[in-house]
Amino acid sequence: MREKLKKNVALATLIMVVSGLVGYAVFTNLSPEEEKNDDDDDDEEKEDDEEYRIFLLGTNPQYVGVNSTYVEASAMVVAEDGSVGFAEINSTNVNVSCVGTYIVYYTAGSNVENRSVIVYDPEFESIATEFARVLLGEAIVESSLYVINNNSIHPIVLLNKEGQEHEFCNMVPLEWRPDAIEENELVLLIEEEQANVFDRVCFYTNGTPITRVQYSRNVTLYSSKTGEVLNFSTLLGSEPRECQEIEDANLVLIEGSHVEWISIEHWLYDNKIDLSLS
Repeated sequence: MREKLKKNVALATLIMVVSGLVGYAVFTNLSPEEEKNDDDDDDEEKEDDEEYRIFLLGTNPQYVGVNSTYVEASAMVVAEDGSVGFAEINSTNVNVSCVGTYIVYYTAGSNVENRSVIVYDPEFESIATEFARVLLGEAIVESSLYVINNNSIHPIVLLNKEGQEHEFCNMVPLEWRPDAIEENELVLLIEEEQANVFDRVCFYTNGTPITRVQYSRNVTLYSSKTGEVLNFSTLLGSEPRECQEIEDANLVLIEGSHVEWISIEHWLYDNKIDLSLS
């Protein structure tokens, strides 16, 4: 049984503290009939079924340098009676010795919120951003020339349209990440995902129109040494389902799947770049 949250902060002060924080969630309170039960066991159950809000303190995602010290960012919990405390934290899966994205869970009663912790390599990030000029067609002549070979590793950096390292960079195996500018061969530009109205909007006599959306994302592959565009494609997520004759009156959007890393990895494979090689 968790400890009761201490009511030690005035509500007015609390609003000032949490107003700038991001991320909260709420779960359902007890019914009035249950609240009237004064039995001790029921009081304990009610404590767990109270309404809580979890406010993540600090940034989300949280960035941590590889092989550095990870400091947990806590989360404030506000109960329905105004009492304040901190959420229980489960960060056991965070591994600062390995580049990647990890999830930290915050719990209050039955409510759970999470934060992404991205372990990154600052040295590699500085190398990657050196290749932003390639997106403008400029050649990085000191880098290596890409020659198609299905059975070879071809060092690659992933950038967004602003020339910063893309969030998917941690999906690339370490063997494919260059240790120096001279080693790199390829630059992959991954643009923001776009939501596109698919086919038609569904109209109903009683209710809000439902928009069907298919997601897309543009990707461009460059040779870092020549600045040449090697390939370009618009990757598509799955098509949204058809509208039914009867739909929930609150439904306004029917979505297909998002364009995730797996789609980009398959596209690279089709372009003779097999990231499974190590």
